[in-house]
Amino acid sequence: MHVEGKAYSVRHPNTEALKATVSIHSDAMTEDYILSVYQAFYHRQEAIIGATLIIKRDQEYIYL
Repeated sequence: MHVEGKAYSVRHPNTEALKATVSIHSDAMTEDYILSVYQAFYHRQEAIIGATLIIKRDQEYIYL
């Protein structure tokens, strides 16, 4: 969201200008920022994968 928020905050005249802005902002991200975003996403993804899916069908619960 970091790059999108900065790149899309301004209306660009064409796609090349948009690509240039995205490139500038993505190059400006530090390794620490990228690592923290990855770690946050990874933990959320693990929680989703590990969650039990419960479906209610005809007053009966099915656990997947």
